[in-house]
Amino acid sequence: MINLEKFQAILTQYKKDFVPKVWNDEKYKWEAVKHFQDNWDIDAPDFLNMFLQSTSRTQNLLASLNHYPREMIKVFAEKEAETVRSMFLNLFDETKDLAERVENFLSTSDVLLKKYSKGKSHFQSTYSVSTYLWLRYPDKYYIYKFSECRSAAIALESDFVPKMSKKGHSIDNLLKSFNLYDEICSELAKDKELVQILRSVLTDSCYPDIELKTLTIDFCFYIGRLYAKKSVKENEWFPIEYNPNISTEKWLELLADKNVFNENSLAIMKRIKDYGGEATCKQLAAKYGETANFYNSGSSALAQRVAKVTGCPVIKDEAGNTRWWPILYIGKYADKNIEGSFVWKLREELSRALDQYDLSHIPLYSSSNSNNHKITYKEYINFFDQKFNSKQYSYMMVTLLAFLDNVNNTGYADMGNVVESFKQFYLNRVKAGKIPEKQTARMFKVESLNNSDIKNIMLEQPLSALRDLIDYDEHTNTLHFNKKRGLEIDWKTKKELRKVAHKHLYNYYKKLDKNYLTLDDLNSLQQGYAVTAKDVAALSGQNIVKGIHPINDDAHKSVVILCTFSGGFYANSWLDEHETVLKYYLEGRTKEDGTRIYNELSKSNQAVLLSQKEKYPIHVFTRDRKDEMFHYEGPFVYDRVETESDGSKYFVLTRLINRAGQEIIPDSGSQIQEKAKEIIKDLTVPDVLTHICEYIAARGFVFEEKQIKNFYLSLKTKPFVIIAGISVLMAMIKST
Repeated sequence: MINLEKFQAILTQYKKDFVPKVWNDEKYKWEAVKHFQDNWDIDAPDFLNMFLQSTSRTQNLLASLNHYPREMIKVFAEKEAETVRSMFLNLFDETKDLAERVENFLSTSDVLLKKYSKGKSHFQSTYSVSTYLWLRYPDKYYIYKFSECRSAAIALESDFVPKMSKKGHSIDNLLKSFNLYDEICSELAKDKELVQILRSVLTDSCYPDIELKTLTIDFCFYIGRLYAKKSVKENEWFPIEYNPNISTEKWLELLADKNVFNENSLAIMKRIKDYGGEATCKQLAAKYGETANFYNSGSSALAQRVAKVTGCPVIKDEAGNTRWWPILYIGKYADKNIEGSFVWKLREELSRALDQYDLSHIPLYSSSNSNNHKITYKEYINFFDQKFNSKQYSYMMVTLLAFLDNVNNTGYADMGNVVESFKQFYLNRVKAGKIPEKQTARMFKVESLNNSDIKNIMLEQPLSALRDLIDYDEHTNTLHFNKKRGLEIDWKTKKELRKVAHKHLYNYYKKLDKNYLTLDDLNSLQQGYAVTAKDVAALSGQNIVKGIHPINDDAHKSVVILCTFSGGFYANSWLDEHETVLKYYLEGRTKEDGTRIYNELSKSNQAVLLSQKEKYPIHVFTRDRKDEMFHYEGPFVYDRVETESDGSKYFVLTRLINRAGQEIIPDSGSQIQEKAKEIIKDLTVPDVLTHICEYIAARGFVFEEKQIKNFYLSLKTKPFVIIAGISVLMAMIKST
């Protein structure tokens, strides 16, 4: 039985949140069932493809980071399709006892794992099996997930609360959870308003859910999401039902065994004991040094050694993965005011053993602070570079680019937006007449895939491969850089990451499509897009050693500049720290005495000089050294020519950017106003002042910020101020 007063309080909030906050993220569940029902055919000649097609819209239900039940069924079916078919035949046979069907499915999975996989888990559990049952009989079964069921049971004060099984998947929990969900479902059905809300949003792509089983699943998920942190505030330590059965005397024996407790293990014990016996990994790292991962992975490795030596019982989570840390600690989620997400507390027997064991020879603090162990900027780039070397498809590189396109100032990106950018990359290639992917890759048929399909692909492949660099948070549906790497990801790092991704994409797509760079591409290139001098020369008809490449095609009138910063003929460089103003030397020739002469009337130099008057863009590609590829910086505009004391001449080329890093190249007075209207919505007064001051400083002039601010505010009501205002200021400077 549940507490109906508690139920009604949660239901009231659920109804308020359902349309604005819940539906868009959870609609895929109803769509997944409908898609399964439309495609499932147990007698299909090609069982594997039928299974993959039927489950292709399940997204994170059957494929999430560190949990791949769908993928393992695929592995097994590739080896023994008929065995796997019989597994599902038996599971879906309603004439047989449910507990026996579930046990049979799991035990057969164990057999296949031993035969065909070197992995430690087949990921089949009461969670995944209940998902299969729900997909097949959506008017009868529910998805059972231990953590969500437990949260719902606690929040509703149910007389049944699932307990963690030592095997990880308790069939008894599964059966009793169905009874709990039946009770919740019957109460939901009584609320006509809720039923009407659901009916109003269901589309033809959704299963009708007449019996409200999927709605019940979603309601319990909602409870877990809302109330999981509430139980944290009640200081609930877990797992309370598990004990490794290791006495204080046995812990003392283990502490003296160097094969179990090495120096790092003893350091972890000494520090957590010094902290009061309980702490988060971040707290330990902040006070004693090393990284949070030092304490996290070190504790896990220690617990595994303890289990191996003692043969103590272990527990598993609902996905079948062994939880090692409970051998050493009990834990709870950290309060908001505590640094870190999870608190570990030493088990009493271990804590008492540490009181008796001499740790005086173990340093309390790390010899070097954890900050000194943070990876360098170049090391971080190399991590991705190495990952991309193992590519099979373009997915990893495109995932990184899609993430960078959507990451916000806090380092997070909405997964839905990333999926859309990922998809658009391939659609753009199709639109440009290029091959999107290998024919064997699922993204080859990108036009037939919806966003749910693509998210599923991303979770199964690129995000799994990149999980030690990019984390996916299933609850918030966001991506973020893996924080344990210890590097602050600034704009420069993001820019270099784009270059790495595009370098590998170049090498990948060159094998598929020889027509890598076209004239049409020039107006839609992503920042970081990689090319060689040969690619550009093929467009311009110029010699590949040229740095300036005029494009004289009427429909694509422009100039391409290939800029090398080190090891070239000229000392090209950026004139500002944000790399928006480029110093690029005019083409010249070297005299016998070694001096260079510059002819501004040469064809190449004139192409740059006339771009301002004739309103065509300058596409700039840069590289640091001669042995590297060129990467696209964006379209620039010509500003002026400067002459140095030795007679050398260089162009000053500028790109105007808004806060989002988007290039703004107005072609006419009317377009200046239109562009300015777009920018002014995004920029604050300090943003504008910073941009104007940097622009002026890059040209060697200084104005008091107060004077610039007064000038800007006096014109702020006119939408062309951001660009035109700078031009007026420059005119004032030149006149003085």
